[in-house]
Amino acid sequence: RQVGAPYVVDAGHYRNQYIVHVVNKTPREGTFELRVVLPPAAAAAGATAVVPIPAVTLPSLGDQRVPVTVSVPLAAFDGGFEVTVETRDTATGAVVASRLAFIGP
Repeated sequence: RQVGAPYVVDAGHYRNQYIVHVVNKTPREGTFELRVVLPPAAAAAGATAVVPIPAVTLPSLGDQRVPVTVSVPLAAFDGGFEVTVETRDTATGAVVASRLAFIGP
């Protein structure tokens, strides 16, 4: 989660902002793709996710922090839910899933 308020109200939405730390622990350069998976109920209620940097290429033992933003319309928010960020190594297909809490008032 980013430093600051745990959520903000912006343009009729609750917004949570996260920072995903991607680290290449392999002995080779690698490209990693990021994808956000929202629960079906949250997606049906209008929740959206933005990953402005959907893929990063890193040298061996390199790292990068990637911002992720998830928003839910104020009227549709009925409690917190879990957001999953999947990071996939394009060379091996290995996926690491990070589970994040979406919170509001």
